[in-house]
This record gives sequence, C-alpha cells and structure tokens, in this order.
Amino acid sequence: MRNAIEIRNLSKNYRLGSTIDPTMTFRELLSSLPKRSKKQGTKNEFAALKNINLDVEQGEVLGIIGRNGAGKSTLLKILSKITAPSGGEIRLRGKVASLLEVGTGFHPELSGRDNIFLNGSILGLSKKEIKAKFDEIVDFSGVEQFLDTPVKRYSSGMYVRLAFSIAAHLEPDILLVDEVLAVGDAQFRDKCIGKMRTVAGEGRTVLFVSHNMAAVQQLCSRAVLLENGEIKADGEVKEVTQSYLMSVKKLGEKSLFERKDRTGGKIAKFSSIEFFDRDSGEVLNVIDSGKNLEIKIELDSSRVVTDNLTVSIVFFNIYGSYMFACQSDAIGKTFSLQQGKNSFSCFIDKFPLKEGNYFYNLIAYRGNQILDWVREAGTISVINSDYYGTGKIPATSYSGVLIDYDWK
Repeated sequence: MRNAIEIRNLSKNYRLGSTIDPTMTFRELLSSLPKRSKKQGTKNEFAALKNINLDVEQGEVLGIIGRNGAGKSTLLKILSKITAPSGGEIRLRGKVASLLEVGTGFHPELSGRDNIFLNGSILGLSKKEIKAKFDEIVDFSGVEQFLDTPVKRYSSGMYVRLAFSIAAHLEPDILLVDEVLAVGDAQFRDKCIGKMRTVAGEGRTVLFVSHNMAAVQQLCSRAVLLENGEIKADGEVKEVTQSYLMSVKKLGEKSLFERKDRTGGKIAKFSSIEFFDRDSGEVLNVIDSGKNLEIKIELDSSRVVTDNLTVSIVFFNIYGSYMFACQSDAIGKTFSLQQGKNSFSCFIDKFPLKEGNYFYNLIAYRGNQILDWVREAGTISVINSDYYGTGKIPATSYSGVLIDYDWK
C-alpha cells in the first residue's frame, strides 16, 4: 500500500523573544538588522521539531502522543500548511482536512450554515457536493437549532461539534485531528471516535493527537511518541503508550516549581502539593479509597492578585480518561493572592477513586486569564479499602469512581 504522508528531515525553529527597541524609527530598525542577525545567531531559537522522518500509509490511523511542548501540534500545523517548516520535505497525497484548534477555519461573523459551505469550498468541493452532505453534517453535529446563528456566539463545544462534523463528512483523503475533542462531551467524543474509525475503514488516513491514551488505544493502529521535538518511539500502540505513561510518571517526580511544561507561570506558579490523612494528619504516599483527605497546595505569586482566583485539581486515570475535578468556584469559593507563598487546602470526604494509578492537573485562573496550568503535575497510587463497610466493592477490573448510594 502506498504512503499517504511522507516526511523527510522535517524541522521547525521559532525565534524566542525580541530585543527591538520600540522607540526606534523604521530606518534605524532596517540598519540594525544585519548587526542583530549576526549578534543573535541561533541562541534565541527554539527547535520545536528536529529531523522528523515519518511515513504514514493510506488508510492508517496514527496516534501522535507526547507531553505538552513535544511538537505534536506543530507537526499537524505544518501538515495543514498553517505554518511553514524551517527545513525538510513533506509529501501529502490527497485532500487534507484538519481540526486543530477551536474555531480554526471558521469565520466568526458567518453562521454555521455559511461556514459549512466555506469549509467545503476550502477543501475544493462544489456547492452541489456540499449540499449532498449538508443534512448529514448537521445531523451529526447536533447544532441544527443554531445553524443560522453566527458562530462567534457558539460555545466551544458547539464549535467542535460542527467543525469535526464538517471535517469528517466532506471526505478528505487525510484527516488531522488535534486535542480539541477534549472540549466535547463524552457521548460526542465516542461518536467522533466511531466516525474516525469509519473514515479509516473507507481507506482514508487519520492522524490523531491526544493525551487520552484510552482513546488512542481504542482508535489507532499505530502510535508515535514525540519528546522535545524528536520521535522517541514508533510502533505498536500499547508499547508506545506505555512508554509515554512511564515518562509521565517520571515527570511527576520533578520539582513542581521547576517544571517548564506549563501554561502561564509568569505571575504565579504552583510550587508544592501534599496529600494528608485528615484523621491522623499523616502525609500519604499511597491513598486508601474512602480516606478523608486534605490536599495542601502552594502557589507562589510575584505580586498581589485580587479576588476571583479559582484553584482546581483535576484527576485522570493513567489512560487520560477524566475521573473528577475539585474546582473551587464550583462550590462558591474564590481566593486572592498575596506576594510570595500562598497556601490552599482542598478537603475530600471519602476519596472516591478505586485501586489504580492516577495523575492530576493543577490549574489557577481568574476569569479567562490562566495564571498557571500544569498538566500531569503529579501521580498518585490508590489501594482499595472497605469503602462501604461491607468488605465489598463493585466488581469491575478497571479503575473508576466510587460513590455513596442506597437501594430500597
């Protein structure tokens, strides 16, 4: 079978920072460029991708995994021709549709209906061809009620529903899907995975970027692990995902404050987290399910931040499936920050996770401003205990959430 995608010695470099004096005239700026270029050289460049060589067969579903900053999204943006490579060659055979970021390819002032035709035209389809698929696209997306509303008024979930439906139903030869499916609800994600499986079954090629290892294992026939812009593993899905999970576990052992793979972190940074048994005050390295917990979190701030700060800890199983979140503003609690160290405590009655290994994200934000967001900030191990006081727990072989309930 021939290759749908061929990548040879692909690299992408970004220039970091800027030393341009905003008071300089245009003439002064032009005259300074040769000196600046000679002086700076490559010391301010960041290599997002380094010498990538990759072949993807027609009809293959390839999972691309790795931590934040590994180069996954950069690779898809180059394949989508959103950004140009710094070096190397790419050969794509067929039409490419991409779903990279919420709203990519949409005109915010146009309605959902108009954007269907706009996206179809970008893919090179005639109006007649788009009309033939129109009802199917709308039905799959579930946004029929808002079809004539400008998409700037759509929620992020509605954006993703319509964008995925357009990308998947207009029959591209190559479909590129980034992490945006994390925005949708669980039922729609399952629909998307089913649709991508159908697309691949029709001989088309799918590249799927995700942190959700369960979805990658469920959908993909092969996986590639990116790390610091390089391919660290390429092969059978289970083996590659296990390599990734081991790297996540090692990352969680690093100092939280020193972590570089974070969003924000300029005003405030998470610096430490500890789990305590609320009854004994003991620091816990392993947590019994059903234990009453106090989670102490420290956030270092470079300045005072007034009210409305939300702190959240979000738990996932080792395959990246969401378990639950403790989000302060959901229970009406928001905070302020003083300059220096700030401590917060989250109290959980009867910790609800079953036996297994889990990781968690830490997020601090104020409105739409993310102060700090550390994905895969750490890992915890949970062992089963007598959660219900009966000596029994629900008989399942996988990790999950335990809840209090009653039967009558």
